[in-house]
Amino acid sequence: MKPKLQIALDVVSIKEAQDILSLNNLVDEVDIIEAGTVLLAAEGASAPRRLRETYPTKMLVADFKIADAVNTIGWMLFDAGANLITVIAAADLATVKIAGQLAKKYNQHIQIELYGRWDFDLAKEWFKGGVDHVIYHHSRDASQAWTVSDIEKIKGLIGIGFHVSVTGGLKPEDIEMFRGLEIFSFIVGRSLYEAKDPVEVARAFKQSIDASF
Repeated sequence: MKPKLQIALDVVSIKEAQDILSLNNLVDEVDIIEAGTVLLAAEGASAPRRLRETYPTKMLVADFKIADAVNTIGWMLFDAGANLITVIAAADLATVKIAGQLAKKYNQHIQIELYGRWDFDLAKEWFKGGVDHVIYHHSRDASQAWTVSDIEKIKGLIGIGFHVSVTGGLKPEDIEMFRGLEIFSFIVGRSLYEAKDPVEVARAFKQSIDASF
């Protein structure tokens, strides 16, 4: 399956998020809408609920980065219309397993955000616990580009069975590095919606995806 293009909306109001998506019909150029951590902090579960009401057919991510109270937070976000909810990699394994059970109940998915320290043994436990998505981060603050080491780690995660999304300072010209890998989505945020012409940038990403996959 061809990788999807995901827009991460780390803005401070649902109005700002909807204005971004509606400007020149940018929403038509992306496959997945993400209610980013900042937006969720500002608007709570009303953010995914409003996005679901406005865009009923779009895949929707709630990037809460849950570390605890997963039953309560997860229920609120799935009930609001999220298809995927993020849990931080530092969360206790028991929390991750509860998240996996909750996702199964809703017929939805949990994504583990691979911030900080993690290893493949732990990743295998997540997968056994019912989590089938991870997000691989390359720090946008890092000066170096994506590396062979990044690609090898992504291959390892795919080998476990995960659907892997990637993010972190991505540019359209970076996409070809991932050729041959079963990437679930490429996640872009401010570099897309703060661009002079967001639609043009989104189309450049889609063209790179089409050319590489």
